[in-house]
Amino acid sequence: MNFDKNQHFDSVSRYLMFLQHILFRIVGLLPWTMDQSFHVLVNHNNSDKLCRFSIVGSGYSFLLSSVIIILSVYKLIESPSVQIQADPMLTATLTTKLEFITQLGVLLIPIIFICRQTLMMSVINRLADVDERLKRCPGYAIESNLTAVIILVVNLVLISGVGILIGQYHLPLMVLIRCSPGIIASWSVTQFSTLLILITKRIKSINTALVKLGGNIGNNQAQSRSLSILCELMVHEIQNLKNGYVELFEVCEDIKDFYGLPVLIVIIYYSLQGILVSYFAISSMIQGQSHTTTMHLLNGMRLLLTAFVFTVLTSSVTSTVRESQKTANIVHLLMDRYPMDQKIQDYVGEFF
Repeated sequence: MNFDKNQHFDSVSRYLMFLQHILFRIVGLLPWTMDQSFHVLVNHNNSDKLCRFSIVGSGYSFLLSSVIIILSVYKLIESPSVQIQADPMLTATLTTKLEFITQLGVLLIPIIFICRQTLMMSVINRLADVDERLKRCPGYAIESNLTAVIILVVNLVLISGVGILIGQYHLPLMVLIRCSPGIIASWSVTQFSTLLILITKRIKSINTALVKLGGNIGNNQAQSRSLSILCELMVHEIQNLKNGYVELFEVCEDIKDFYGLPVLIVIIYYSLQGILVSYFAISSMIQGQSHTTTMHLLNGMRLLLTAFVFTVLTSSVTSTVRESQKTANIVHLLMDRYPMDQKIQDYVGEFF
């Protein structure tokens, strides 16, 4: 029964991750070509190169970003005073200009992705190589990608909710213009967090394999098996785990370099949005202004989306750092608990 449930969950996860792949491509955050990308996202191993440069994908992302920027500039010039909320201090014109400045940065994110896509293609291909190397280790296994699925579903619900509520005040074209920055910003963080989740799960799997390796060392030594054979087996497995760990560390550095500027832009964008929404909500209560239920729902949904983005961002980074720190503790524990051949001890020490 449990096996059937796990199999069903894996199937659902696979299709949801494939949906995420499609959404990334629609919003211009996937300019490269990815073969069987959803298999990687649900932790299936694949030794082939997954990513290649795509002229069509890059052209689509550039065109989409350019069109939305042009429409945003047109909105700023033609109707700078069209705002859902405004007051004497933050007039509609001033609010529109403030939003445009941060939105412009967000709308440039797809272009940043296009310019630096070779780095991300390298990251995804290297992840596939790491899986290919580590799957040779008997104790290595990756858990189901539940966290990434939850992030996908919640983000999709919040973004859809904001779009529907804004649609109560604007025409469809204006809804597209106003929602595009938020869509790009939230999905950028989702993509960043998904990659960190993949890294974290692989580090966790390495840690689990190391713990099992320690048990094997103790059992084999207790059974007085041939130490030379034991040594060779342990060295080979430790070497694979160490190489995979080093590769994951380097991949993390590449991810940090790739998403550094986009994540900074997203933080500024959502910080300003949170400040403006909170300001208008508090100002309306102080001044005794009455708003419709739709407006209250819209403000609440925007604040929820802002809180969600920051929570996902911080928790994914924290989880990756915490899991990588566990590796050092496990290695120390192995070296202290189990008497090892000097050759094995040297290889274990190379994790530092």
